[in-house]
Amino acid sequence: MWKTAFKYVWVIYSVIALVAVLYTALLPEDVVTASVPHCYSVTNFGKPCFMCGSTRSFIAMGDLKIHRAWAFNKIAFMLWIIIVANSLFILKRLITKLKRI
Repeated sequence: MWKTAFKYVWVIYSVIALVAVLYTALLPEDVVTASVPHCYSVTNFGKPCFMCGSTRSFIAMGDLKIHRAWAFNKIAFMLWIIIVANSLFILKRLITKLKRI
């Protein structure tokens, strides 16, 4: 039972993450940057947090500007790759299950 629940949660979070990747890849940069909040750490303490630059990194990855994405935020760069790989894995599993039907 818990395995089924885990799969549902995994798919739901994966869809949410894929939407974030597609949002930053398909919409113009100014639209994306205007719609996300400014970093709480920078706003209140004047110091960047470990995720600062992640939105710009996702936008750069969507434009296939890999060096820019890496320079903006290395963690977000790797997270983007993990999200895309995870989405491809889910798609492969879905196609495999549909072929069995």
